[in-house]
Amino acid sequence: MRMNKLGRNITFSALLLAMGLILPWLFHVLGNWGAVFLPMHIGMVLAGYLLPPGWCLALGIITPLASSVLTGMPIFPLNYLMVIELSVLGVSLALLRQRMGSSRLGLIFAMLLSRAARIGGTWIMAQLLGFTFDLMGIVGLIFVMGLPGILIQILWLPSMSQRIGMILQAK
Repeated sequence: MRMNKLGRNITFSALLLAMGLILPWLFHVLGNWGAVFLPMHIGMVLAGYLLPPGWCLALGIITPLASSVLTGMPIFPLNYLMVIELSVLGVSLALLRQRMGSSRLGLIFAMLLSRAARIGGTWIMAQLLGFTFDLMGIVGLIFVMGLPGILIQILWLPSMSQRIGMILQAK
């Protein structure tokens, strides 16, 4: 039996939201590995491959805020920076997928856009809160420290999303 588009989008969104809440919690319980393996990004990359852009935007907003409320992570102001980063990641990947298909190149471009949005958001947040803005520190955090998570996303998630898509089309 084929699931209609709305039912499919609701089901995937609920599963990816749950993933976005549970995976970061597990990584933090096991030793604060969230900034290294980027577990909240995993659900957003899958959303970008499997859902329309509007659904990705909703997940990008809801996931970090719900996680912040339910688990205390990410803390303020990181929760709002994660909203920016994850929303741009999911929406840009969904839009690129519509134009380019499920390519790794589209994922890399979406990842770069989301990191640039995070840097811009960090600069704005620093100005508003009177913090010092350390560009190299931010770049080091989101690119160098998160390299294992970035590699997992690039190497594993495109093929995983294609397998999920094939399974859904077969039913």
